[in-house]
Amino acid sequence: TRRSKPASSRKLWTRDKASLIERYIYGFVMVAKHGTYIDGFAGWQHPGVHETWAAYRVLELEPRWMKRFLLFDNDPKTILPLEELRSKHNKDGRQVKVFEQDFNEGVSRILIPEYVPPAHATFCLIDQRTFECHWDTVAALANYKRNTEFKIEVFYFLARGWFDRTVAGRTSDTGRAGIRAWWGREDVDEVIRMSAFTRAETLEKRFTEELGYNFSRKFAIYDPEQPTRVMYYMIHATDHPRGSDLMDNAYESVVKPGPWDQLRL
Repeated sequence: TRRSKPASSRKLWTRDKASLIERYIYGFVMVAKHGTYIDGFAGWQHPGVHETWAAYRVLELEPRWMKRFLLFDNDPKTILPLEELRSKHNKDGRQVKVFEQDFNEGVSRILIPEYVPPAHATFCLIDQRTFECHWDTVAALANYKRNTEFKIEVFYFLARGWFDRTVAGRTSDTGRAGIRAWWGREDVDEVIRMSAFTRAETLEKRFTEELGYNFSRKFAIYDPEQPTRVMYYMIHATDHPRGSDLMDNAYESVVKPGPWDQLRL
C-alpha cells in the first residue's frame, strides 16, 4: 500500500510556497508603492498554521502599502478564518473583500475598475490543488488590463508530484471535462502524456505566446525529504521588466535561506 506523505512534509511544501509569495510581494510593493492582491483559492490549507497560509502572510507584511485584497474560496470551513482576517485588516485605508464563491464563477465580479483599477499594480495567486482553475479564468485575468502597460501578474500553481494519480482518478466524463476546462484546449490527452518538465515548459510558453505576457518563468518546489524530487511548479507571468529578477531573488531566499536584510537591500 502506498503511504501518503506525513502532514509535516506537506506543511513544508506549503510553507515554502507561502514564504516565496510573501518575499516576492515585499519586492513588488517596494517597486510599485501600492497594489491590489487577488487570491483565487485563499483559504488555509492547514487549519491554524499561519506560516503556510499565503493570504495571512501577505496581509501581515510591512510596510502596508498594498491596499486592496480580494480573497476567494468556496470551502465553508475556510470562510470564518478569512472573515477574521478581513475584520483585522480592513481598516486604515486598506480594503479586504472575502468572496465565498468558486473563483471561476466569481472572477468576472472583480474585473471592474471598482475592484481592480487599471492603473493599479495587481498580483493574482492561483493556488489550486490540481485542476480547479479553468484556463478561461486565467485568460480573463490576462485580458482585463491588456491595453495597459502592465497586465495582472499571475503566480500559477501546477501540480507535479500527484498529477498522474489525480488524472487516473478522473475517468468519468465529468472528470475528463474538468481536466479539459483546466487546460482550455482539446489536446489535453497529449498534455497528460507529457513528462512533468515538458508540461511545465509548455504552460510557461502559453503565458507568453497565448496570453501575451512579456516574461514567464517556472519555479520548482521540492520535496524536503527527497530534495531532488519536484512536487510542483509555480509559473510566474509578468510584464514588468523587474518582475523576473524580483522573483529570482525571492526564490533564492527561500531555497537558500538568508537574512531578510539582504533581500531588503
